[in-house]
Amino acid sequence: MIKYPRPMKASVSRRTLLGATAASGVVATGALAKSAAPAVGDAWNAVEAVGQAAILSQAVPGMQVCVRRGDAVLFSRGFGLSNLETRTATDAKSVFRIGSVTKEFTAALVLSLAEKGRLRLDDPLGRFLPSFPVPALTLGQLLTHTSGLSNYTSTVSAQTYLEQSRQDRSMQEMVEVVTGAEPLVVSEPGAAWAYSNSGYVLLGAVIESIAGSYAQAMADFLRPLGLQNTAVDDGREVIDGRVSGYVAQPEASAKFANAPYAAMSYAGASGAMRATAEELGLWRSALLSGRVVSADSLAFMTTPARLSSGGLPTGDAGSEILYGAGVYLDPMEGRPALRGGGAIQGFVAVCDTVIPTRLTTAILLNVDGNGATGVRTVMRDLRRAVRDAVAATTG
Repeated sequence: MIKYPRPMKASVSRRTLLGATAASGVVATGALAKSAAPAVGDAWNAVEAVGQAAILSQAVPGMQVCVRRGDAVLFSRGFGLSNLETRTATDAKSVFRIGSVTKEFTAALVLSLAEKGRLRLDDPLGRFLPSFPVPALTLGQLLTHTSGLSNYTSTVSAQTYLEQSRQDRSMQEMVEVVTGAEPLVVSEPGAAWAYSNSGYVLLGAVIESIAGSYAQAMADFLRPLGLQNTAVDDGREVIDGRVSGYVAQPEASAKFANAPYAAMSYAGASGAMRATAEELGLWRSALLSGRVVSADSLAFMTTPARLSSGGLPTGDAGSEILYGAGVYLDPMEGRPALRGGGAIQGFVAVCDTVIPTRLTTAILLNVDGNGATGVRTVMRDLRRAVRDAVAATTG
């Protein structure tokens, strides 16, 4: 029998928001590259300037920015270099790894399977993985990080994580990795909120038990949406426009190095996908317009999860944690929003959507953001410039 330790207070740290990965650093050089997509008038010059400054100041090696309102692209650019060895420019079609932004795709796929009657959100995990030591926790709890499970990427040291993540594993082997985490649980199911990559790896195993390969099930799920560059990644594949990831080494003569190899099977359904900024905007537009899941499923995704007590979970500072299924729901400038962030070796991804206006800003970087100088400033300045440009173009 599993003994549940005293519930840990949930904490929405940057490490949590970006997917609890473990590498470090960020600075880079590279020439500015523009995509073919035009900006809308002079209002977007400030966004362009922030992107150029990020490259020239060696804050990032390469970057992709897309701003979209519904189905209309307002701004789309690639900056810097997607590969520093070949001096390949980043453009709007360059393909980045997106880390934990994967979770909202996994959540939507699970919800679509529920709509087809293949599973129920209140199903116990034991229905699909009967040997798992905590069989009574539900799929809904896994989706909302209220399962009580720990986070397998955080139960080991950063160095051990990097070593373990180099090895490709089958889905069953990843279930064993999750099962072997110490501690396996941090609270009773439903009693507390704790960000858990473990829970989403297990959801991948559930999908695989129902629909076969997780990667193929995701491909079939996304095909009707016309997403050409969004998929579960596999480092063995040759991908047109694939971006290379980097870490900073600011004290060395070469200011950055290739990021450590990461087997995408180790991230699994919690963080293994790749995409472009334009397609992340297209995905959010399709999701919010009802082209991905039903209205009831979308409501589940976009309603903050509550604990078994009926209350919202709170963080260390006492603030409420607003998390649905695969997405944060913290408002943007007082308006309801979908917030997504991801990090994996060599990459950072952010995708934010203001729900009432369907305005999505997606920013992808090919540098590891943990402990990096400059990334927060770049993100802050880009958001401000985008906000001002949108205001200027909408009157």
